[in-house]
Amino acid sequence: MKVLTALSVSLASLASTAGPALADSTVTATDLATLSSDGWCEADLAQDIEAKLALFDDEAILIMPGRAPLDGIEAIRTWQTQNYAMVNHDCTGQVEISEARIEGAIGLVRGRFAGHVTMKDGSGSFDQAGYFLNVFEQDDSGDWKISRMVFTY
Repeated sequence: MKVLTALSVSLASLASTAGPALADSTVTATDLATLSSDGWCEADLAQDIEAKLALFDDEAILIMPGRAPLDGIEAIRTWQTQNYAMVNHDCTGQVEISEARIEGAIGLVRGRFAGHVTMKDGSGSFDQAGYFLNVFEQDDSGDWKISRMVFTY
């Protein structure tokens, strides 16, 4: 059973070619921080929905400004598909990790992000910055996935 709440932004693959899941007992808080910054960004730059979704567990909840929480991987898929259809993300900005830790089978990473977004319809572009919190859970197979993500602009 899941016991959590939390928040997030940009990430990418750390472990295998099959996806960004981290497995085994040697995963550190630093590994989760790297996943929270690099994994997310790599998926955004490639506009790779499957790579992005591989970061989340199936029951993940994503909370972002101005909308109801996205509850579950299919809701996150729908949002991400719509998002990639509208914008290009430039993740070459900054991700500053303020805290990263693991307590048993739960890990958290929080920090600040900054980047640039360009509208695909040519209507403009803008800088985007905010704060995030990612909560990770280790599943029965030992993989670490985002179970809760919250971010602000």
